[in-house]
Amino acid sequence: MTMCDTCRLPILWPSRRLLVRTTGDPVPSTTAFQIKGPIPKVIDLKHTSRSIIEAGHSGDGQLAIAALASGNPKEKSAALGALLRLNILDYATLRKALGDPAPEVRRRALTLAPRWVAGRPYAECQELARAVATLLDDPDCAEPAAFALGELEVPDPAVVAALERQAR
Repeated sequence: MTMCDTCRLPILWPSRRLLVRTTGDPVPSTTAFQIKGPIPKVIDLKHTSRSIIEAGHSGDGQLAIAALASGNPKEKSAALGALLRLNILDYATLRKALGDPAPEVRRRALTLAPRWVAGRPYAECQELARAVATLLDDPDCAEPAAFALGELEVPDPAVVAALERQAR
């Protein structure tokens, strides 16, 4: 039985593999699709979310960045957390996540926003707070957006006005 390189669990569907990070190892099967550039390590898609979370703890920023391109909201959410843990989550990525079509990704971005602002210039924090305020009208994200705005503590009149409208 084939085992996942990352979590050592059995790979149930060996044809479902994703190339994700550079190791220099040869690609072990023809079922993996090719990515231009260096040959990355093969990780089973069944364990990708776990691998992405582990990447945040092991310092594997390439895996977390690659996971942002995933169509799976759980993987994107895990990637955002890993990038924040590695301190490489930038404003553009966080802002893009706030506009993601999947509510799960938007909610994850909202929970990470207050931790992201620590030590950032006020102008960036203000921009982020205004972006978060736009999600107050989103029925899937209104509550986490209001919480995030409270935690951001950015005294912007536009943000305060948006919170007042939401409270009515």
